[in-house]
Amino acid sequence: MEFEFGTYHLPEFIYPEGYDADSWFDKLCYDGFARRWDWQTIHGWCAGSLRNTGPHPVDMALDLMGFPQDVNVFCAMDRALTLGDGEDYVKLILTAPGAPVCDIEISACNAYPGATFSVQGTRGTVRGTAGGLEWKYFVEGEASPRELTSVPLRNEKGEPLYCVDDLKLHEGSWQPTGEEVVAFDGKGLAFYRAFYDTLVNGADFAITNEQVRLQMHVMEMAHAQNWQLFY
Repeated sequence: MEFEFGTYHLPEFIYPEGYDADSWFDKLCYDGFARRWDWQTIHGWCAGSLRNTGPHPVDMALDLMGFPQDVNVFCAMDRALTLGDGEDYVKLILTAPGAPVCDIEISACNAYPGATFSVQGTRGTVRGTAGGLEWKYFVEGEASPRELTSVPLRNEKGEPLYCVDDLKLHEGSWQPTGEEVVAFDGKGLAFYRAFYDTLVNGADFAITNEQVRLQMHVMEMAHAQNWQLFY
């Protein structure tokens, strides 16, 4: 894998040359276990976890989905450890025709957080955090041929056989280097360099107004589904 130095990388599964796959399910988890008591816990100040932390995973999810204008939104919110009246637990499911299902979780009550990113596809899976990515995949030409059968599976002795595949999985990984070792700094520098390029050199900005409006729409839909939590 090759990465351009100083560029913000979304989780992307890189397939061997000549192969591709569909992404079926993407999960983004921004979890931890901690109390919070500052102004960003006050709903009346347009705060809470979805508006505070949520813009990062929501934007990544919409990007992975292709920024669909017909996105469907399901959201459940609650308060766990926050001292304010804003939510500190969010479960957000996004779907759209022809796009992968995206499951976003933002939790202040998960003391065992796992991977931040998990992308499940038809040829493999990639998972990881800001500290690195790892992936497993299979090459279709190496897979044993299979045909659908309605006859119960049996071994050579005629005994019932559980359906078990023998896919050979290949593995790979990526670790950040240089500025990206400190993820927060690396992302910030990439953003402001792109912003500078737009202001000084007239380059198209990496973030469009349409993308921002779609993210705001998703968040407004999510809050509307949980109005009873705040009133």
